[in-house]
Amino acid sequence: MQLECTAQAVAFRDVPQGGTCAFAESGKTYVGIKIVQQDYSGRPFTSCAVFWPGPPDSTNPSALVSGETLDGRSMLYWPDAMIHPTMAASAIAPADGIALHAGMLVLCEGKLFLAVPGMRGAINLVNVQDGEVALSLPGGAGVTFFSWVLSAPGAAGRETICHWPPPVG
Repeated sequence: MQLECTAQAVAFRDVPQGGTCAFAESGKTYVGIKIVQQDYSGRPFTSCAVFWPGPPDSTNPSALVSGETLDGRSMLYWPDAMIHPTMAASAIAPADGIALHAGMLVLCEGKLFLAVPGMRGAINLVNVQDGEVALSLPGGAGVTFFSWVLSAPGAAGRETICHWPPPVG
């Protein structure tokens, strides 16, 4: 029997920056993007910005899971993952002055950012193309998307990995 699977089983350290991956915690699957940030002394460190279905630790609202926590753990990595913002008029709004919430996508200056909960209630903006974390949106016009679908190639064309908002319950 042949296998047709574009996803790869890898260790977290082998997921490239900006790569979409999944891991299991307490019997639940989480999907995130690998990011590299700098600590207060300027040294880089890796983490996973979990964006679906939400933060893995209910006692900590941050969706950032440290690379140290995930190092050596098996991950499912989708090298060809693609995010599709919902284009329905009811799912978009100008980004000007809107309060960002977890799960929102913001298209600004040709870059697509995903809002994920960070430390102390802050919202981190992760560039979905390269995993860079922005402290604020670039200037210029922007559009906010309230729903989206994440997909990867599969036997039936593109198959859904997850979607936002996540199912309730």
